[in-house]
Amino acid sequence: MKKLLLLSALTIALLNSTHGFAAEKTSKQASDSKNSSAISPITVNQRIGSWDIHCAYPNATEQNNKTVSQGCIAQQNLLTKGPNNSQSPIASLLLEKVKQSNDLSKPVPFQFTVVVPLGFSLQSPANLTFDRAKPVELPWAACTTNGCIATKAIDNDLQQLLTKNKLAHLVIHRVNGTTLTINFNIDNVPSILKTMDEMVNKKNP
Repeated sequence: MKKLLLLSALTIALLNSTHGFAAEKTSKQASDSKNSSAISPITVNQRIGSWDIHCAYPNATEQNNKTVSQGCIAQQNLLTKGPNNSQSPIASLLLEKVKQSNDLSKPVPFQFTVVVPLGFSLQSPANLTFDRAKPVELPWAACTTNGCIATKAIDNDLQQLLTKNKLAHLVIHRVNGTTLTINFNIDNVPSILKTMDEMVNKKNP
C-alpha cells in the first residue's frame, strides 16, 4: 500500500496525542499492509499555529522503491467544554498530502479529513461552513472502534474557502437530531499548505 510509509510514521508520531481516535485513523488505513516488512522512515515534525505537521520520507534503502510513498499530515485537535468548564477532545482535523510516486510532475491533491469519536449520527454528512458561503459536505468514509472518519479531496473551491477565510465551523449531527457546531481558526492554512507542498516534494530532508 502506497500510504504505508507515511501512515506508519504518523501512527508513531500521534501516539502521544490526546485523541486516540485520530491516531487509530492512521492505523486503520495501513491495516491491509500488515504482511509488509517493518520500515523505519525518516520523519520531520513542526508546528504552525495550532497545527502540528508530521512528514515522512523513505529511508536510504527505500528511496529507489517507487511503491513507497512520502507525505505529510497537519493535525489540529478541537476541544469542547464539559462540566466545570473542563475541556475534552471532540474532533481532530487533518490536512493530508501524499506523493504517490517518484514522478513530481504528477498532481497530488490535498485531502481534508475529520475524525470524531463514536456517538454522532452517520445519516447526514459532517459539514464545513464559512461566512457567506455554502456548506461543504464531508462524507463519512469509515469507522473504527475509537471513532469515525469523514473526508473530502480539497478541490479549488474548498482551497479558496480554506485560504481566504480566518474562521471555519464544523457542524456534526447528533443521533438525537441536534447538531454540534465547533468554530476553529484557519488563518494559518495558507502557510500550512505551502509548507506541506514544499516538504512533500523534497527528495528527502
